[in-house]
Amino acid sequence: MTPHYCLLLALLVSFHFTLAQNRTKAITHYIFPEFVEGVVLMKNGRKNEVSINYNAISEEMIFVKGSHKLAIGSTESELIDTIYMEDKKFTRLGGRFVEILHQSNNCDLFVEYKCKLDYPGKDVGYGGTSQTAAVDNYSVSYSNGLVYELELPDDYDTKPYLIYYIKQEGEVHEVTNHRQFMKQFKEKQDLFKYYVKDNNVKFENIEQVVGLINYLTTS
Repeated sequence: MTPHYCLLLALLVSFHFTLAQNRTKAITHYIFPEFVEGVVLMKNGRKNEVSINYNAISEEMIFVKGSHKLAIGSTESELIDTIYMEDKKFTRLGGRFVEILHQSNNCDLFVEYKCKLDYPGKDVGYGGTSQTAAVDNYSVSYSNGLVYELELPDDYDTKPYLIYYIKQEGEVHEVTNHRQFMKQFKEKQDLFKYYVKDNNVKFENIEQVVGLINYLTTS
């Protein structure tokens, strides 16, 4: 293998790795890396097949129509019963779209996907940037449809996070950490602590949280 060939191979591997890194960063404001084929079930029983994805920044269901990406409006959202995307099911809860993670006779668990967007600061001279000056970029990113695209410019930083909702006896409780989660199971706090410690449950890991709720509701 010639030195020139080795150098070319190294450059190609490096280029592919860089693309993969950028790709991973670019799609964090959507729950799927691409738009997927989904089914929107309306409350009247009608089904609509669409190419769809959930935007965690704008907190909207985005679907593809022709060459455009459009958000499902608030009025239309009230008429939706369930949205099926890949292996996920979404419904409306308190005016927001949430994924259904667990449903049983005595407890339902939902998760809301959220994402913060840090906007690129504008150059204010002397090598500094101003986040205050960057507020204008917020409206620009919406007006030109930037946040509806799968990819964002490299200088935009996304920070995804989750909010869980537990529904018991008709009441919905928002939980954002282990302590709030445990408060909803006062009679099973020992079981809660045991499972969390034994399984090293991380709150940001949805599968682990679902495992915890399954354990608590069947023990």
